Amino acid sequence: MHGQCLSTFLLVPMPLRHPEGRERAALRRLVLGIMGFYGIVLLVVWLLVRATGDQWWIGTILLFGPRWFLLLPLAVFIPVTVVWRPRLTPLWLVHGILILFPICDLHLGWQPYLADKQPNRSSSSVDTNHNGSDFVFMTCNIGGGDLNESKLASLLREQNVDALAIQECPNGFAEKFFQAMGWEYRQWKHLAIGTRHRIDSLKMLVENEAQYGAAVAMSIVIQNASQEPQPSPSHDRGESNTQLDNSVDAIKENTTTIVCVHLPTPRPGLEDIYRHGWGGIKTLDQVNEMRSKITREARRSIESLETSDAPLLIGGDFNTPRESIFFAAHWRRWKNAFDEMGSGFGWTKWTKSFGVRIDHVLHDQHWKVLEAKVGPSLGGDHRPVMVRLARKP
Repeated sequence: MHGQCLSTFLLVPMPLRHPEGRERAALRRLVLGIMGFYGIVLLVVWLLVRATGDQWWIGTILLFGPRWFLLLPLAVFIPVTVVWRPRLTPLWLVHGILILFPICDLHLGWQPYLADKQPNRSSSSVDTNHNGSDFVFMTCNIGGGDLNESKLASLLREQNVDALAIQECPNGFAEKFFQAMGWEYRQWKHLAIGTRHRIDSLKMLVENEAQYGAAVAMSIVIQNASQEPQPSPSHDRGESNTQLDNSVDAIKENTTTIVCVHLPTPRPGLEDIYRHGWGGIKTLDQVNEMRSKITREARRSIESLETSDAPLLIGGDFNTPRESIFFAAHWRRWKNAFDEMGSGFGWTKWTKSFGVRIDHVLHDQHWKVLEAKVGPSLGGDHRPVMVRLARKP
């Protein structure tokens, strides 16, 4: 009897107690493997952008490309995980955070609540209760479309803007526009700076024509007024007869140096890769080498302005995101206003499917940023950057 039972036990295979256990374990390993692989891909992309953007062709393409596309695989991975291994679904949150923040440079806008107690922030204006101690600065590239001049003028009035830096300013526009505003202005090449304060001086910083683009930078020194200045005649260039107190304290209190810049674009190299494939890599390398050299010259010319001890603001079209090597190497001397107080992605240059933040406002140690935001479309392919600042005592 016992032998028969033993024989039966040996000849007839016993069924598995949990046939679904191995399948569930395999699915778990598969999901974790996909998560790990995609996590490595995202880390590689982040490193390429931060370490090689504007220097190596792959990093440059990723830097100026639609990085938010990296979210699309999650539209497949998350539902599959919900069906196969629902308990692992929350782990995809780590991938989403990695894409949105380090890779796409998303800002949540929590900085103003920590740095300043401003519970009634307006989503549509920089400061609805502007006072004399604040300074509102705006920069915008108005090329690449049909500018809505009336919308620009209304924006300047609504936001109580003190100074506007313009890139790609057409001939004749600055004279007509700023005279209608009752502002003083100065223009050099395709750059213009207008202000409702008194302009003391103009300085041409750098002009560098190159095969793949040009860099232009100009600066003005304005004398801040405690009351609204009376409209005064505008000039294309030159200096006013205003005399300033030469003491350091008076300079810091009464004057502001504003720099308008427009640096070369990598577009020729990127377009050459799009048209010719691998053959365009050499062009992009040449473009990036040229851009690095010109950016270095522009930075050095702006550094020379700091000897005046006047508070410094730099605004313009830098033609590179702040994640790039160029930006980190050449502009880290000054603080980026949007990084301090901005909210969202801060895209300023738009295409049909994505945007990129290449327009910036930088400031020196004399300023405290109260608010920074990207303004509405004015008809072109760039949007303005508006910043409200206060002088540090």
